[in-house]
Amino acid sequence: DIQEHVLGDRRIATDFQVQPDFAAIAQACGCYGEHVEDGDAVEAAVARALEANARGVPAVLDFVVSRERVLGTLEHFAIYPDEMVERARRQGELATGAQG
Repeated sequence: DIQEHVLGDRRIATDFQVQPDFAAIAQACGCYGEHVEDGDAVEAAVARALEANARGVPAVLDFVVSRERVLGTLEHFAIYPDEMVERARRQGELATGAQG
C-alpha cells in the first residue's frame, strides 16, 4: 500500500510469486503453527496459541487478511490521502467507531 499510494505505484521487490506457509515453518521449528483464513476462526485460534504458550511452546498464527480489511483501517495510516479516507468513510468501509 505504501508503494502504491506514496510512491505513485512504483513497486520494488514486493511482488511475491509464492506466499510462505508460516504455520508450517513454525511447526517445522517445533512451535505451534496455525493458518487462519476465516474471521470466525480467529478467537479459537488465539485460544489454541495461548494454550501452547502456557505449555511453553512458542506459537505462530498466520492470518490471511483481505484487501477489504485494510480499507477498514485506513485512518490508522497517515500515508493515505485524506480524500481516500473520507471516501471510504462515506462508503461505510471504515470500522465502526473508528477515529479519523
